[in-house]
Amino acid sequence: MLDSVQRSALAKNLRVLICKPGEVVIHQSGAERDVYFIIAGRIRACVMSASGKEVQYEDLNAGEMFGEIAALDGGARTSECIAVTETTLAVMRQTDFLAALDTHSGLNRYIIKRLTSMLRNHMGRVFEFSTHGVKDRVRFEVFRIAIKSADNLSGDIVVSDVPTHADIAARISSHREAVTRELKQLEKAGIITWRPGNYIVHDINALSNTESG
Repeated sequence: MLDSVQRSALAKNLRVLICKPGEVVIHQSGAERDVYFIIAGRIRACVMSASGKEVQYEDLNAGEMFGEIAALDGGARTSECIAVTETTLAVMRQTDFLAALDTHSGLNRYIIKRLTSMLRNHMGRVFEFSTHGVKDRVRFEVFRIAIKSADNLSGDIVVSDVPTHADIAARISSHREAVTRELKQLEKAGIITWRPGNYIVHDINALSNTESG
């Protein structure tokens, strides 16, 4: 994306922020416009409904960024971003970020690609929520979790960084009990093993063999 000289120039505009697990980095509808780059750790982007229900968008890991939407359009923050683990961030002011976009075409292309990926992901989830029941949505989410851990898609896939049943429910607009029930059914069918310390997807193709409703 950028060569070493360009990265060094941008680094001068960064400050380091270390966050504890559970610390809110960005508040939903907040007014600040900084952009964040994850050096180490994990950040969760989510929103909270008026009733207190959490809806999770995505987990972001080292090498990824967040906060760019509000920096680009000057609008309110679209989600809360919370440290899942102890997390080290590099923080860039909005003015420096916009100046970097004007200067570096490689950074411009990266941001466009990232926003396009986010749009595709959210469009796909809207389709899932509109056309599939909980059974299928659990399968889709387990498929996505497995893909992140897979070196290849043949044979067993050992899954790392496994979310809780409650976290999966927050991602697919369901509740923990329904997720637990469907995961047990997938285990019974021999498609997955889903137990503490032993999370394996045995047949990833079966996870896409879903039924509407």
